[in-house]
Amino acid sequence: MSEPRIDPFELLDLLGISHPSTVSPVAEGWGDTSLWRVQHDGHDSLLRVYRANLRHIRDRELAAMRAICSVPIPRIEAVGEPLGYPTMLLSWCQGTSLLDALLAAPGETWTMGVAFGRAQAQIHAAAVTDTLREQVPNEWIEWGTESGSPLDRCLRDIPIYRESILHLDYHPWNVMFDRESVSCVIDWANVRIGDVRADFARTYS
Repeated sequence: MSEPRIDPFELLDLLGISHPSTVSPVAEGWGDTSLWRVQHDGHDSLLRVYRANLRHIRDRELAAMRAICSVPIPRIEAVGEPLGYPTMLLSWCQGTSLLDALLAAPGETWTMGVAFGRAQAQIHAAAVTDTLREQVPNEWIEWGTESGSPLDRCLRDIPIYRESILHLDYHPWNVMFDRESVSCVIDWANVRIGDVRADFARTYS
C-alpha cells in the first residue's frame, strides 16, 4: 500500500504505544496493508494498517482470529482507527515461513507437510457460531468465481459438505514454522465461511 503520509510512530502513539524502541517496515507488506515490525516494552509486535476504506477486511480478520483457538495465531494487542486508518497491533510470530523451513531442511519435508495439513484441518474443525456468521461473510463462491459462469452455477448446485472457517490463503508463505512445528498461521484477509472443500482445493491448487 503506497501511503507516504502514514507515520507509524504517530499511529502507535494513538494506540497507546508511545515509546517504541524500533519501528521497521516489513518488506512483505504488499496489497491493501502496510506492515511494520515494532519493538516495544521488551517484545516485538506487528503493526498492520489498512486502507481507510477497508475496515470490513480488518474486522473480519479480527472476528476469525478471535474464533480460532485450535492453531497458533497472532495475539491481538491493540485495535483502533487512528487518523482514520483501520489498524491492529498483533504479536510477532516466531519462526520462519514453511517455505523457508523447507528450503533449510528438505529432509524434513514429510514431517513439516503433515504438520501443515493437520493445522489446516484444525482450523476447519473450529466451531462456526452464529456470531461468527454475522461477522464473516459466506460469499465464498462469489469470491472465487465470476457470477453466472459455468463454475459459479456448478458450485451452487452442489450441497455443502461441511460448513467451516475458510482461510483461503493457506499456503507455505502464510504458515510459520519453528522447530518443525507450526508456530503461527497468519494473514486472514480472505477469510470466509463456506464449504470446507473450497479451502482445501485452493491450498492444493
